Amino acid sequence: MENKLNFSSTTLQFSNDTVSLIEWFLLAVALLVVVTLIYVFVLSKSPPPEGITVAKLEQSEDENMKLTDPQPLLDQAQQNLQSNNLTGAVESSVQAVGLVLQQMLQIPTTEKNNLSISDMAYLAESKMKNAPQFSSSTYQLNTLRLRSLQGQALSQQEAGWAVSFASWFINTLAPHSSS
Repeated sequence: MENKLNFSSTTLQFSNDTVSLIEWFLLAVALLVVVTLIYVFVLSKSPPPEGITVAKLEQSEDENMKLTDPQPLLDQAQQNLQSNNLTGAVESSVQAVGLVLQQMLQIPTTEKNNLSISDMAYLAESKMKNAPQFSSSTYQLNTLRLRSLQGQALSQQEAGWAVSFASWFINTLAPHSSS
């Protein structure tokens, strides 16, 4: 007697009727929903990504769009000077001058972060005709800012000059005052 092992291949066979197709479609949709919910759950439990993200860029653009008037920054610089916060006075002065330069050059917020106020001043001065020379003073203001960021002490006179220069700059060269 001969023993033959007979392996028959079993294949999955499904009918092609409408009810079976609808069942498979609903099963696929349910599986997609479950996988999506698991993904959202895991994503919500994970820490936010490091570095620059689209959400962070949009948030900084929204914050910068709110700042269109340099006067509040100048007022803040004067208050910082009066309260002997010399670093804050210089920083607020730089921000006020930077805002005016950004408006003069019509630079988008994302590109502004790549330029120092010295760079923007040079570009603005080279574009303007019959304008007062301000790029060297802007360079000095930027140098004061860098010194303060490095932790070097600033004098009351230097911080006062920064606020005075920012005030002159805003009152003389702000786009709304030059018309």
